[in-house]
Amino acid sequence: MYIRTKTRLNASGKKYTYAYITTTKYRKTKTPKQKVKQYLGRVFVFPKVQEKEVYPLEEIAKKSLKEALKDLICRELQSYGFNKEGEKWVKEEIIIDFYEPSIKNKISGKNVCIKLNEGILSTYALKQLLFYILPRAREKEIAKDFAKKCVEAGLTLEKSLFIELFNQIKLMIINSNR
Repeated sequence: MYIRTKTRLNASGKKYTYAYITTTKYRKTKTPKQKVKQYLGRVFVFPKVQEKEVYPLEEIAKKSLKEALKDLICRELQSYGFNKEGEKWVKEEIIIDFYEPSIKNKISGKNVCIKLNEGILSTYALKQLLFYILPRAREKEIAKDFAKKCVEAGLTLEKSLFIELFNQIKLMIINSNR
């Protein structure tokens, strides 16, 4: 599964981009066929307004994986001009709620997505990261899966930061084997 974007023209001539979760089925006799599994919402693109702060590694060891990922996402959002209002992050008509978790248009209430770095942060991607489920695989495949989810959500992690996060996942692996 992967995230696919489509750009469409509306009746007034404006271009809008939408994101979907898509799978590809490879057929023997024909070309591959893509199938949309889930609609994620309209994709909003914002310019970066500042460089994100460096995340101190010693802070990660003190926090749960979920809290550390939440902090990383918040730092990324801040670099794109989002502001914290109460427990939510807001920019223009977009509201990000980490407790629900959701990314919605505050006017229509519909799910939306945000283009961050090389990925797209959506309600789906937010849930995939915050409630990370260990796949039944070897440590190397788990690391690849976690890295893929981070990149798809638009997080750029330094190598040392990824290793520190993955150490928390290793603890989850150890605890699940008991």
